Amino acid sequence: MEGKSKGPGRPKTRVTTTDRAAGKRTKDGEEKYIVIIKTPLIAKMKDLAYWERLTIKEVYEEAITGRIARYEKKNGPVKSRPKE
Repeated sequence: MEGKSKGPGRPKTRVTTTDRAAGKRTKDGEEKYIVIIKTPLIAKMKDLAYWERLTIKEVYEEAITGRIARYEKKNGPVKSRPKE
């Protein structure tokens, strides 16, 4: 019963497959990842994309790579998570 939860909350194990319908629509080296973000922030990101003539994906990638660059400048390369 891997993936079944014994109590409230999400299951501890998750299986990721690349042959799902969503996986088939991503390009090599890309992964679909869903996050929950406050609505006003999403609206601002969409507005930035519109005014900068970028895709929403490009705006989010720019924000994420900028955050990683600031972290690495201060702390050095990002360390990999320990194996579970």
